[in-house]
Amino acid sequence: MRGQLKWVLGLAAATSLVALAPNAFAHAHLIASSPAANATVASPPAITLTFNDPLEPRFSGFEITDAQNHEVNASSHPDPTNGAVYTATLAQPLAPGLYHVNWHLVAHDGHRMRGIFDFTVR
Repeated sequence: MRGQLKWVLGLAAATSLVALAPNAFAHAHLIASSPAANATVASPPAITLTFNDPLEPRFSGFEITDAQNHEVNASSHPDPTNGAVYTATLAQPLAPGLYHVNWHLVAHDGHRMRGIFDFTVR
């Protein structure tokens, strides 16, 4: 009987570890953007990125460049009520053309990630 109890308790502990493992190794990822990746839009007033987890604001943000890699006049900042959302308000409307959004982040778990996506202004 004691052997069976140890086996059942061991199985329960192993099952719990397997169930919790995805959360232990989860990192922040981009889950949405406005404009969306590869979208063609009118000049937006702002660019917004939404991640699945809050980020470390001192080490996270993004830059916007045009097709010639000239930086667009905007500064990114975290949403004051949701640390997983970052917005860059544009200083002026974007001219028609291709734009790159180059983001970088440090998640609360210390993991660093980078990404880039494009959108087009018509």
